Amino acid sequence: MSEVCRKHSRVALLALEDTLLSDIVEPQLRRLAEELGFHSVQELLDYFEEHPEKLTFERLLEATRRARVAGFAIGAVVGWVARRGELKYEEVVELARECGLEKLYKFTRAYPNITRAIVGFLNRLVELSKRATEKSRPY
Repeated sequence: MSEVCRKHSRVALLALEDTLLSDIVEPQLRRLAEELGFHSVQELLDYFEEHPEKLTFERLLEATRRARVAGFAIGAVVGWVARRGELKYEEVVELARECGLEKLYKFTRAYPNITRAIVGFLNRLVELSKRATEKSRPY
């Protein structure tokens, strides 16, 4: 994973992390917490960390669809995952640590079950994308 850090500017990665978290993820989490009747984002995160089985592929897909801007970010991440191969939780933690992505690192360590669910979601999106591409190819 260290090659990702060497390949990209640390400043650019930190800016990307801050933009994604502050401008895309946090507002969506606040909206979702409100919609689901939680009093805070923290309460929402704690609930899903204790009940990761509730973070189904369908639920994550719907959340991504509702947050159109997040969909663009997810698309970029899915493309990266597709190029490098299946992603694992431990690799996300390593990437965050090695690249100095402090917020992402803290999140992955504090919420390993949620992170694993998101990683599984990304891997499944890659798989579905590959299948769709194969089906659309003329033989």
